[in-house]
Amino acid sequence: AQKGNGAQARSGKPSPDDPCGICISEKLRRRACVSFPCGHKFHRQCVAKRLRARWPGHRITFGYMGCPTCGADVTSGQAGIAPALQQLLGPHFEFRDWVEQLVALRAQQEGFANGVGGGGSRAALVSAGM
Repeated sequence: AQKGNGAQARSGKPSPDDPCGICISEKLRRRACVSFPCGHKFHRQCVAKRLRARWPGHRITFGYMGCPTCGADVTSGQAGIAPALQQLLGPHFEFRDWVEQLVALRAQQEGFANGVGGGGSRAALVSAGM
């Protein structure tokens, strides 16, 4: 049996009486919400705040774009993305695509034209600062 309070813990589906998994201070029904493709639901405002915070520290990572509860990755154009969530994530998808293009260009410039694992060893990538 799953631990926790509320209908979500019992059925696996969010209930309006469950607390937001991000702020934990208010029930879902008290504010506008967005659902992730995995089924978890959060206050729209809480998701927006989490997205504005982005990654922790100076190293760019994209885990912040996933579900705050289960960590399920969310990709652009993925089936099941609610329009409200797509609207929040849109600029972050664009930024991630841009970073991935820069990484691919840098890999090509460094002689790793086939990408990581295809054109060189992990040790070579690490020594090249990638």
